[in-house]
Amino acid sequence: MPIEFWCVFIAILMPYVPLYWVKGEKSYDNAQPRAYYQSLQGVQARAMACHQNHNEALVYFAAAVLSSQILHAPHAITAPLCIAFIVFRVLYTACYIANKPTLRSLIWVGGFFSAVGVMLSVALV
Repeated sequence: MPIEFWCVFIAILMPYVPLYWVKGEKSYDNAQPRAYYQSLQGVQARAMACHQNHNEALVYFAAAVLSSQILHAPHAITAPLCIAFIVFRVLYTACYIANKPTLRSLIWVGGFFSAVGVMLSVALV
């Protein structure tokens, strides 16, 4: 399996990493999860926002990778960009949990442009 698909697989799992911090000391209310999520504060609220952002990023990253694979974009370009995307997302999670918003935003931009680079790599075919 190409490294690009492994990166998509990792990106699929990444939204679940911040959920470790969401539960915290509050008891989770499975009957009303949205009300529970709205009551979160501090690291729990940031972890939930990080979880949601990972889900949003997964959509455009997976679309970029699938497009690049279908259209036979150069593997030498797409593989490093996909790895960079995953590295940026890991750093993004760390910054979100650690409450480093400016650095987090800069890292988000790096991840976004990594995915854009994968999408645009089809222009090199």
